[in-house]
Amino acid sequence: MKKTIFFLFAISSLSNSYIGCYDVGCTKFDIEKNKHGTILTSTGVEYKIESNSEFKKVEGGQKFKKIKLYLGKSCDAYSKKYGKGEWSWFGKDFFVEFNTETFYFSKQELDIETDNKSSCKRSSYPYSYIGCYDKGCTEFKSEKNSHGMVFKSTGVQYEYRGVGVSSFAEPIYEEKRLKQEILYLGRSCDAYSKKHGKGKWSWANGGFIIEFKNGIKFGFPRQELFDIETDEELGCKM
Repeated sequence: MKKTIFFLFAISSLSNSYIGCYDVGCTKFDIEKNKHGTILTSTGVEYKIESNSEFKKVEGGQKFKKIKLYLGKSCDAYSKKYGKGEWSWFGKDFFVEFNTETFYFSKQELDIETDNKSSCKRSSYPYSYIGCYDKGCTEFKSEKNSHGMVFKSTGVQYEYRGVGVSSFAEPIYEEKRLKQEILYLGRSCDAYSKKHGKGKWSWANGGFIIEFKNGIKFGFPRQELFDIETDEELGCKM
């Protein structure tokens, strides 16, 4: 099965700037260093991935609102729009994560003086999945922990296009954002949500499903659940 990873691209480096991707798309961020760390200021100019796996400025593309990300020497982050967060790196990628948004900077190393760079290293790559339930389809960003995994939805709506194995999910930004869902997946095939209560997760038809006792079901078609260690005797199969 193929990994479902979003915004994981090989890109060409830009002098004194990065290309960052988040829910609305990808844009260039200018860099400014100070005694506290690094400030990333978005230009709002849209970039798209090319066939040669490099990003290119979209002439006449949409203009995103400008955003400033403050990255501190202690792996901390701040944004006037998103509040407090943290930044981390994994391999040659780095990420700036807030409660409701994550910025991906693929194949780019953050130039910053840290108190201890190793403390900012992630234990796993943050995979993204597209899950569908009774309200629609949306992106879920995952995080591994000692109990299993945590899924946090971005609220951006997606729709599947095409037929069968040729179908793919695309975001529809003009639609109203869905309310955030936080789902906890355990190593014993158990699931929990503060909103939906207790449930379970299982592999099904080339993907996986999260079902709760209140009848709500989240389906993740044609996506393999990565970075979760399960109790082998259970298997988590339907």
